[in-house]
Amino acid sequence: MAGPGYGRTLGEALVSEGLAGRFVQHVLHSHPESWEAALPVSDLKTFGVQASTLSKTQYDHARWFFGRGPLPRWFGYTLGYEIVGNWLLNTHPEAVDWITIPADVPLAAAIKSGLIGPE
Repeated sequence: MAGPGYGRTLGEALVSEGLAGRFVQHVLHSHPESWEAALPVSDLKTFGVQASTLSKTQYDHARWFFGRGPLPRWFGYTLGYEIVGNWLLNTHPEAVDWITIPADVPLAAAIKSGLIGPE
C-alpha cells in the first residue's frame, strides 16, 4: 500500500493481490493459500478474461474475488496470483521491482502468455 497502492482498476487490484500472495510465498517459502489456488490455470483461461475488462474502474469486487455471480469463489485472487507468477517466472525481477512495478507490466506478460485475452 505504501508503493503503488491497491489500484483503481480491476487489473490493478488483481496485480496487487497477486503481488501480496507471491511476496508471502517468496519470503516464507510457503505454498499458495487456498484462495490463490482455487482453480487450475486451464479453468482461468476458460472464462476468457479480456484486457479491456481489466482496465475498468467500475467493477463488482465481490463478483471477481468472492464468487458473487457467474465467477467461481476466489477467481480474482487466483487470477492475480497467476498473473504475477507468470511475470516473475519470465522476468526474474529484483525485489525492488515488486513494489514499483506498474500493473500494466505483469498484465502485458499475462496477455503474451495467453492467460488473458488481448481484447
